[in-house]
Amino acid sequence: MRLSTCLSAAVLATGLSVIGTPSSSAAVVEFDIDQGPPPARVEVVPAPRDGYIYEPGHYVYDGHAYVWHDGEYIRNREGHQYVPSEVQRHGEKWHYRGGYWDDD
Repeated sequence: MRLSTCLSAAVLATGLSVIGTPSSSAAVVEFDIDQGPPPARVEVVPAPRDGYIYEPGHYVYDGHAYVWHDGEYIRNREGHQYVPSEVQRHGEKWHYRGGYWDDD
């Protein structure tokens, strides 16, 4: 399942709040989850490809459980930095932030 589909399902299924941050490309998707992700999987990172960055595999919350999203190549945007998805503990909750291009 694609990352955007998983995130849409998570937001719709659980009514979680999504915070959009204006940028020239897309909004940053962020929300809180009551449970932490399973341990990260070990994956073999493929060889670099010209014009692409590799986003490592990571867990996405689908509204009921964490689902593994395989790593993938993303076309590089010259002059921009890609910030990968992450889940961090914030007190009693876990905060998910989807990957995005830092356009600043």
